[in-house]
Parts: sequence; structure tokens; C-alpha cells
Amino acid sequence: MKLRLIYSKTGLIRFTSHRDLMRILFRSFSRIELPIRYSEGYSPHPRVTFCPPLKVGMEGFNEVIEIHLTELVETDEIIVSLNDVLPVGMKAEGAFLPPEDSPSLGKLIREVEYRVYLSDSVRVTDRDIEEFMAKTEVPLEYVRKGKIKIINIRRGVEQLEYAVLDGERESLNMLLSLDENNRPYDVLATLSGVEREYLVGLRWQRLGFYLDLARKAFLTTKNTPNFSW
Repeated sequence: MKLRLIYSKTGLIRFTSHRDLMRILFRSFSRIELPIRYSEGYSPHPRVTFCPPLKVGMEGFNEVIEIHLTELVETDEIIVSLNDVLPVGMKAEGAFLPPEDSPSLGKLIREVEYRVYLSDSVRVTDRDIEEFMAKTEVPLEYVRKGKIKIINIRRGVEQLEYAVLDGERESLNMLLSLDENNRPYDVLATLSGVEREYLVGLRWQRLGFYLDLARKAFLTTKNTPNFSW
């Protein structure tokens, strides 16, 4: 059987790498004696699937882990027990047992939603968004392993939305296809004209994942992020 666990990662722990995050979670699973199923063979390992790694420095509000179990568990008890042992900034938000024939996590998720808080030096207008979305191709040049590559950064951008939160804080929401464009920093760099390296220091949030490209099915119960810093 499988358990899908939804958790958040906010505050200073957002600077934890994906590898360290895995260590934290596996240690927490061990402390609450979660009955994780292991693979067979010479070097068994936990049968656990993570959603795409969260970029270092980015907050996550509906992060998902799929865990194969050896026995049935009470999801409410798992949430309470995990929150007793997880470090500050991490919280188990929910858990459920999907049907046994449910596709794997990697095959389910199709879209990802990001939010970035803009600053005085990084601005995006409604006109910038309209012009970008009206195009079918927006070339982006970058260097990888010493070679210059060009991609169409417009491809896979399903939706862009500018908003003013609390009457003062400007933000940009992005809905991106995981298969075609999971490059939020590059999308913002193209829109704002600011170098990618300067954008990493902005406040970024990954709000969650969607099951289809019509944005009809959110993978988890969508939590309202706590915007207090």
C-alpha cells in the first residue's frame, strides 16, 4: 500500500538542500516507526518517491512524498506523530492512502505553481505578461557545460498572473508545465530583464502541483500560505 504525505517547508529551513531534507524526513520516519517497505536485492532502500526537488531558498506549501508501506496506518496519527519530531519550519499538512492501482507520483503531476514577490528593482507589468503570453516563441540563451544552448522559454508557461497582496506587496504567480518548462527563475528573468543570478534572492514559493494541464485537479488540498514573514 502507498501513503501520500503532504508537508510544508518554510522559514530558515528553506535553505536546506534536497539531500539534507531527505535525511531529515527519513530520520523522522524512523523515530515514529513508520512501516516503510524496502526494495529487495543486495542493497535494499526505502521505496519512497519525492516530488521534483525544491530549489534551495524556496518555500514549499504542498510538497508531496509517496511512501510504500508494509502495513495499514492511521493517517491522522501519522500527521500528529510527525509534527512532534519534525524540525521548526517543516510541518506535515495532510496524508491519505491512494488506491493501490493509482499511478505513481511521477506520472500523476503535470503542472507546478510558483509565486515570487517582486521588488523595486525587479518589476513586471500586466503589459509585459500580455506581450509574453501572446508569443509562441521566446528564445532564451544560456551556457551549459561550456556550450551555448537556446530554448523556447515561452513553451510550457500555462499562466502568468500579476497581483498586489495586502494592498502593497507585488507578486507574480506562474503555472508551468513540469514536462516542458520548470524554469521559474528564467521565466522571470525574461519578463523583467533582470539577470537570473539576482532573482534567486527574491522570496519564492512553490504553492503546489496539478494533475492535468487544464488546472482542474489539484494534487492535494490547497493550503492558503501564511504570508507573514
